Amino acid sequence: MSELLPKLLDFEEVSGEKRWTYELKIIFNYLPVNKLTITDYYQTKPGREMITNELILNIMRTKLHGEALRPTNYQGRRKVYKWDKNYQGKNYRLYFWYEDNSTSHLWIRNCHRID
Repeated sequence: MSELLPKLLDFEEVSGEKRWTYELKIIFNYLPVNKLTITDYYQTKPGREMITNELILNIMRTKLHGEALRPTNYQGRRKVYKWDKNYQGKNYRLYFWYEDNSTSHLWIRNCHRID
């Protein structure tokens, strides 16, 4: 049974990349998060047809709430989080960061299954 999706706040296409921004009310790293943007990057990789925005939203909403993570050693300007999580008996890896260094808006760059 599918859970109700959070409210879609915005959809845009920038330089060929699709971006959906949803309302998301969780606590991550002890701070409230209000928004989550998902890009279509994960859809550009073969073998990821089973990954959907709905799946990513459900993982983030049900599994990330209350979590505290340290960022990876990414050398860019962002603090990137790499998060492995089991959801409904399957293992997933997600890559995300705070959008524009906000503490209330997360940006999902990638999601894929891991074994």
